[in-house]
Amino acid sequence: MHHTTPHHVARKYWRGFAFSMLCLLSMLGNEGCSKEPEDTPPSPKAGTVIDSIKIGKKTIEHVEYHPNGSEILVATSTSSSNYEASLWSTSDLKKPKQKINDTKSSVIQYSPKGTYLYGNGSVWNKKGHEIQKVSSSHWLGFYPGDDEKFLTHEGTKISIHKTKTKGETLATFNINNSSLVAAAKRDSRLFQFYPDSDGVVVIDVWNLESKQISKSFSISTSSDDGGFSPDGSQIIVGTKIFDISGTEKKEVTSNFRGSPSYSRDGSKILSKISGTDSVAVWNAKTVKKIKTFKIEGSLSITGISPNGSKCITKSSSNTYYIWDTSTGIKLKSFTEGNTFQGYSPDGSKLLFSKDSEGGKDAYVIIVKTP
Repeated sequence: MHHTTPHHVARKYWRGFAFSMLCLLSMLGNEGCSKEPEDTPPSPKAGTVIDSIKIGKKTIEHVEYHPNGSEILVATSTSSSNYEASLWSTSDLKKPKQKINDTKSSVIQYSPKGTYLYGNGSVWNKKGHEIQKVSSSHWLGFYPGDDEKFLTHEGTKISIHKTKTKGETLATFNINNSSLVAAAKRDSRLFQFYPDSDGVVVIDVWNLESKQISKSFSISTSSDDGGFSPDGSQIIVGTKIFDISGTEKKEVTSNFRGSPSYSRDGSKILSKISGTDSVAVWNAKTVKKIKTFKIEGSLSITGISPNGSKCITKSSSNTYYIWDTSTGIKLKSFTEGNTFQGYSPDGSKLLFSKDSEGGKDAYVIIVKTP
């Protein structure tokens, strides 16, 4: 990763050390290097810019790091609705290492281990060749922890396929209800959440090796929204959190408010409390509230660091704020006009994007996490 002025600025406008430093100051909010603003990557206000990627006259649809942090995936579109993706090595952001044209999908993502790319029912290898194509409505995702197998869902049928062999079916089994309101895949398990009758939802936990239900729970609730913890040991239904790690469900709290989000490591739960300007932070293991703090002017939580120590919120003016979740202190603000895309796998960097406007180039901006 380079810690100097972005390559495209340095390459085209290098006038010695003093001028390059002026360009860097310009990126951080000063007035230097303003002769050709379209070639100066915009930067989140008060953020420490590490590097940037010049994308050109395109709309940036999605950006994410490879699971091991070695490259960055950028999905883009043009005014003619032509979708494509590009892969950029984090050690060389001058030009993409690979492009995938005509993806027909606005969001392209990495498979769990980063072996493949997928979107809209298609799977591509890292050379850009499409190796799988299934109906996007049937796509259920990759097999837990295994990029070489994927799952499809059609009616009450779940099928397991090989990734490399044009979708060769390895196994098929029937589930009890065709309505997959929520599904999560952990280890060799598939968690199915669906409404059974008025006021009752069912959670079935399937063992994907034996193709049998290992346990099933019924919950009386007025909500048909559900979300699983990263390890599948908890489910949030409405305002209640249940521990489903044992043979019986165990209600651990009934006063959870707002739409919850787990940190990637599963250690914390964050929720924007409905009808307020506050965020609640919970210890996910004990389900005890750690902190509640106000985020005046913010509408939603848009990102949580992998270990849950920080969160990003977005205001009505599209300004982003980053908060310390243990203290409730606001650490940084990021100027409007940039879109937050996500964290690096280790949480040390933030990805923002700036779309092409007024003839200016689009950029991906890499910022140091405060």
